[in-house]
Amino acid sequence: MRLWIASLPLLFTAATAQAVAQDDLHAVSGDTSRSYFGTGRHVLVGILDGGIDANHPALRTSIYAARDFSGSGTTNDDPTGPGHATGIAGLYVGHASGYTGLVPRSGIINARVITGRDYTNDTMSGNGLFYALNLGAKVINLSYGNKLGDGPLTNKFNLMVDYASEQYGASIVAAAGNDNDTAVQQVPNGAYNGYGIGSVDPSRYDQVSSFSNFALSSDRRSKPDLVAPGDAVVRANANWENGSYYSEGSGTSFSTPIVGGVLAQMTGYGLSAGVSTDPRVLKAILLASADKVYDSNGDPWKPRHQYTHKGRIAIDEPLDAEQGAGRLDAVAAYRVYSRTRDSKTAEANWAFTSLKRYRTFSFGLGHLNAGQQVDMSMTWDYHVGRTDNGNRIVDPGDKFYENVPLADFALSLIKDGRVIATSDSLYDNVELLSYKVLASGNYALEVYRHKEGGNRNESFAVAAHVLNSATLQRSIAANDPIYGTSGGVSRSLEVATPEPSTAMVLGLVGGLVCCGRRRRN
Repeated sequence: MRLWIASLPLLFTAATAQAVAQDDLHAVSGDTSRSYFGTGRHVLVGILDGGIDANHPALRTSIYAARDFSGSGTTNDDPTGPGHATGIAGLYVGHASGYTGLVPRSGIINARVITGRDYTNDTMSGNGLFYALNLGAKVINLSYGNKLGDGPLTNKFNLMVDYASEQYGASIVAAAGNDNDTAVQQVPNGAYNGYGIGSVDPSRYDQVSSFSNFALSSDRRSKPDLVAPGDAVVRANANWENGSYYSEGSGTSFSTPIVGGVLAQMTGYGLSAGVSTDPRVLKAILLASADKVYDSNGDPWKPRHQYTHKGRIAIDEPLDAEQGAGRLDAVAAYRVYSRTRDSKTAEANWAFTSLKRYRTFSFGLGHLNAGQQVDMSMTWDYHVGRTDNGNRIVDPGDKFYENVPLADFALSLIKDGRVIATSDSLYDNVELLSYKVLASGNYALEVYRHKEGGNRNESFAVAAHVLNSATLQRSIAANDPIYGTSGGVSRSLEVATPEPSTAMVLGLVGGLVCCGRRRRN
């Protein structure tokens, strides 16, 4: 049995105190989004890992709390190597000359749950998880794990992650792993309510890394949810005293905090703007705003499985097997979260609401023109219950279990009153549509709730992002008229400045809830 730490060997070391080119953050516009979302003030990030060097110049004053749950006797990282958790912390809160993290004003909760021999278990990790949550962490980073049945972590920890996300309102990011194997049958990456994060390589940041785990054809569910730079990522060194403040490291360990850092940006923005920071809202927005890139073999993004039924596109496995919804795009996420239009964005909107069974919710996307690109997503919770072990506190000694079966939704795109494409997954709590508009008309997003699973009134989040054809930067299959564009992935990392829209209504656009009945196809 083994635990994997989701990083690959050190590649090179950077000179002491030298300015560092952080192309990895720029590739997903995380440096630019920092000026829109903010620097993470008042947001706490829990890093469960092998300890953090709090004295690193890029991390000083950023450690809010620290505790060892591994039995190692220290909360420090291994000072003889480049360090794992120290590098992860730097991607969040780095603030030294020449190196800046995604949320330099956030605070880190350092929960050491991994021993010097790279070992953890459900109890160590669970104790660290609830410690960070009870201190107020709204983002949790888990850059480690093992395959189900092949390590000390069991599905119980996945259940704890799902419980924590719903009950504590925390966004939890987990590394998909570097085994070129299943990303679904993993702990904690296999949790429903968190994020599984894969890696893209550094050549142009437009292709999934060869080592990044993916959904096998035998996996009913799909992971990862997103990808981000995880190859040759510049991270802070635990052994900086020896002369190298930073080094390049590779692995989904480091793509994970890049997504987590943007989530911390979004959380800080949401708190300051007085809008929802519910994990379902943030996840729907990140998935809808993701940029489609290439799989590791060069194939363009596509749903795992789709077919045509009665003249419309039907998708029952809506994520790509290797990249999920695609590569993180932080500025696009800002446009959607803030409901901002600009020269690239024709429409950006989201909603957080609930439905009873057999009910329908929709909001209008307005008049769309041929050539525009519509990306829509929705997310809801997998419900986990808990039975206390008698000590009246939430801890790993409690029993965690599926409370109710997963609710079943369908997400559709409507043109002039007619359904033209539907995402209707049976096994995940995510729906996704990415559609190239073929004909001008009036379009709307529609959510329908089937009878199966969930609570009587089930909450969900939905988000929509419409791009203008003139600035389309997508790489979806060139030969598919529904998902196709011959433009390919943009080779430019240039980001346009969002411009507020005077026409954007801060509430729902054309929102309505009405009764409806539709048979599952």
